[in-house]
Amino acid sequence: MLFNIEADTGNELIGYLVPDSVEETPRLCLFGGGALLWSGEANETRDALVQAGRHRTGQCGFRIGTNEVECLSALSDLEVRDIGSGLTIYRRRSACLAHKLFRIETRLRPSRTFDHAMERLFQAWYPRVERYGAETVDQVLVLNGTSSVYASGRVHLPAHPGLQDGSTTVVMELRDPHEELAERIAVLSGTFGPVDRFIGAREQMAWRSVIASLDGVNVTNMRALRRAIRGLDPDAAATLSNPLTRQLTSARPSELCAPNAISSALKALAGFEVVAPARIPAYFETAVGTLLNTPVPGLSKPSDDVMWIADTLADIDTVDAILECDLTVYASVSSVFEGLAAGMAQA
Repeated sequence: MLFNIEADTGNELIGYLVPDSVEETPRLCLFGGGALLWSGEANETRDALVQAGRHRTGQCGFRIGTNEVECLSALSDLEVRDIGSGLTIYRRRSACLAHKLFRIETRLRPSRTFDHAMERLFQAWYPRVERYGAETVDQVLVLNGTSSVYASGRVHLPAHPGLQDGSTTVVMELRDPHEELAERIAVLSGTFGPVDRFIGAREQMAWRSVIASLDGVNVTNMRALRRAIRGLDPDAAATLSNPLTRQLTSARPSELCAPNAISSALKALAGFEVVAPARIPAYFETAVGTLLNTPVPGLSKPSDDVMWIADTLADIDTVDAILECDLTVYASVSSVFEGLAAGMAQA
C-alpha cells in the first residue's frame, strides 16, 4: 500500500492512496473531533500509476475540501483513514515533535504502552507497521508531508534502505535471547491466547512448522517443554533460530544466518541512535527521552511465565545451538555496556 498527503492547505487535503490490489478503487473516511465527517472513494486519476503498472485505472488520488467537509479549515485535529485496512494515512495535529523515529520491534507481543505514549507526541503514528506489508513500511519512511513521524515494527533491516540512510532515527532494545525465544514459544503455543491475536495469517504460514510442533504442548510444564524443544524437527528449529541476528542481517524472514552474520549484526547495531540491553534498568527510556527531550515510558517487561520458560530453556542443551548467533551478538553488546558502567564507576 502506498499513500501520501501532497498538500494540506487548511481548506483542502490532496493526496493519494494506492491499495495492494491493482483493481480496487480505494475508499477513505475523514474523522474530526472523534466523529465521522466524510467517507467516499478516491476521486482523482493518477496516470503515472497506470503507466507504472501499479494500478489499472489510476483512480487513487483524492481531494477533500470544504464542499465535502464544511468545517475542514477549522479542524485542528483530524484523521484520514483507509476504510479497507483501517490504516490512518494522515493526521492533522498541533504541537508535535519534529522528529522521525523508528523503533525496531523484536517481540511477537509488541510493547503497546510505549507505542501508545508516542501517539500523543507525533503527527504521523504507525505502531506495528509490519502488519501492512513491506511496501507500506517503505512508504512510512519517505513521507514528505510531515517531519513528525513515529513508527515501530518487527521488520528486517536489509529490506528497508530508509532505515539505513540516516533520514530516520532508529532505536532498539535488546532482550536476552532466551527471553525472546521463550516469548515466541509462549505465543506460538497459544499460551497467551489465539495465535492470530499476535500475528496475521500470512505470517502464521511462515511459523506453521513451529505452531504444529507446539500444538497441545503445555509449555509451562518443565518436562513437556523440554520434550518439545528436544523433539523439534529441523524446519521448526531453523524457523526459531537466531531471530535477532536474522532481523538485522536478512532481507526475508526465511533467510538463515550467513557466515558473516554476527559481524554484520554488530555493524547494523552500531548505526542505530539508541541500542540498549533490556537488563539495564531504565536505560532505553532514559536514552530515548533524552533524544526527544521529553519523558517516555519503558518497554513492557516479560511476564512471569515467559521468565520461567526462559530459565528452563537456558538449561536445555540444544537451545544454545538454536540461538548461537544471537547469544554472541547479545554478549558483545552487553560487554560494551558493562565496560561503560565500569568506567563511570571509576570516574
